[in-house]
Amino acid sequence: RVLAKVAKVSAKAGKSTDEDRQILGDFLHGGADTNVPIVESTQMFNALKILGRECAFVTVEGQNHHILDYSKQEKWVNTYYAWFAKYLQDDPTWWESMYPTKNLK
Repeated sequence: RVLAKVAKVSAKAGKSTDEDRQILGDFLHGGADTNVPIVESTQMFNALKILGRECAFVTVEGQNHHILDYSKQEKWVNTYYAWFAKYLQDDPTWWESMYPTKNLK
């Protein structure tokens, strides 16, 4: 179901919508990435936040560009599926169970 909706969104190539932009707002980055410096994802995340875009930044500590630890790979993949469920199926349950909202006091 999720993948069918992803295909539908992808088929709209050349047409930018809020839904398309939200899909691009999930940043997963290995904390020890030697291929892509983490600062590049941080800058993009901050720019999207300043523009008022919905986005998330998840760092996988101790992993390089390729996530080799199996349990961390599993969470990495589930993070993508949870993001798609949140924005393509309007069901934030999975995402919120993995990444509860944090409010600064």
